[in-house]
Amino acid sequence: MTTMDIIKELTDELAIKNVYQSLKEQQMQPEYSNLEFEKRVQLLLESESLERKNKKIKRLLNEAKLPDKSASIEDINFSIANRVLDKSLILELASLKFIENSNNIIFTGFTRNRQILPCTSISK
Repeated sequence: MTTMDIIKELTDELAIKNVYQSLKEQQMQPEYSNLEFEKRVQLLLESESLERKNKKIKRLLNEAKLPDKSASIEDINFSIANRVLDKSLILELASLKFIENSNNIIFTGFTRNRQILPCTSISK
């Protein structure tokens, strides 16, 4: 059994499969061989962390049952006369800092398709 086989088994057992994938990618690219051991381990762990965050976001978006899966911030029309949207506030919300700060958002107003777009866009 090779070292890579053992690493594969261990990463599967520990449920850190992306570490194994990233290690294989590192082995294919010679520029990684010049890095210090600690830096390579850091990159492997960062890759695993990013993969887990992406999977969580994908799962949460699927569970959210959003009415418009293709909505994006770019689709919001801030120039509609009777709409009171603060563009800077919407863009700030789109940065998702409120999640890092453990804050909640409550949107109020009538629920029509064009008013749902900002909410759906921010959730993506």
